[in-house]
Amino acid sequence: MREYLELRLEYESGMYEDALILNQMQKELDLMKMTSEQLLLSLLQAEIYVLTGRQDKACLILDEVRDSVLTKRWSRRSCTASINICR
Repeated sequence: MREYLELRLEYESGMYEDALILNQMQKELDLMKMTSEQLLLSLLQAEIYVLTGRQDKACLILDEVRDSVLTKRWSRRSCTASINICR
């Protein structure tokens, strides 16, 4: 993840050619897919698609993960509410 985030910062800095950095980001993301949390990686993949002008592919991914994201968000809120109630 660290390598991906470093590449993301390089992309934002504008110091390097976009296509080169985005290609490296994609390669790093492909490596991460072998070992990391799928939901996060799906969101990062959607981001790369947006940055490379492929919004249609990003939308497909976001549609696929929408329910999982909402479920995760609600479970965290429920957990926080339970903690606050216990105080």
